[in-house]
Amino acid sequence: MSCAVRSPSNLPLARHESDPWTGQPIEGAPYRLAPRAGSVGAPARTSAPHAGAGTGRRRRVRRRVFLDQVKERRQDAVVSDSPEIERALRAVGLRVTRPRVAVLQAVHAQPHLHTKALISAARTRLGAVSHQAVYDVLSALVDAGLVRRIQPEGSDARYEARVGDNHHHVVCRDCGAIADVDCTTGAAPCLTPSADTGFVIDEAEVVFWGRCPSCADGRHPAPSLRSTAQEGTS
Repeated sequence: MSCAVRSPSNLPLARHESDPWTGQPIEGAPYRLAPRAGSVGAPARTSAPHAGAGTGRRRRVRRRVFLDQVKERRQDAVVSDSPEIERALRAVGLRVTRPRVAVLQAVHAQPHLHTKALISAARTRLGAVSHQAVYDVLSALVDAGLVRRIQPEGSDARYEARVGDNHHHVVCRDCGAIADVDCTTGAAPCLTPSADTGFVIDEAEVVFWGRCPSCADGRHPAPSLRSTAQEGTS
């Protein structure tokens, strides 16, 4: 009859009994089995950092990136309560997105706003939108001919949705308010130059300067003009 012999590697480690004062093994003392790991009296086991810790961090980073992408796609989703704006965008071959709709609505609602004011207006409609997104939208709208960009001397660039009629502008030199001035001839280029020097002229841009009624009377700008003036000088 054979009996199984436990491999030494399976046995708990043995150690000499130690002198309680010196900590040195006592010569001739019997061996005692060392306590198994995790039992009372066993030394605390130290371990290296888990190999999966870095993987977990990478997963969290990938998840954040994914959620950011989902948020951007939701922002670009076709959601609008303005069919006219949607039709205008599609008519010039632009995809209908929430930022484009919000910015174009803001330009229609309050002409002659500069970029900072348009960002604020877009955020009121969307809740969150980046500066770069608004800049990109304005660039696309101007290139498509849906928005006109003007920049009177000493002022930030302004944007308006009135396009195609070659109208002009009058600017208050005190408060910065801007108003439209219709073309006197009713058709572009609105002015007849004394000499065209061979150019085929199709547009004229005129900026009239003066003082708005409120500033001319010595009063503060009217509310509708005050907001435009403050936004233009911020």
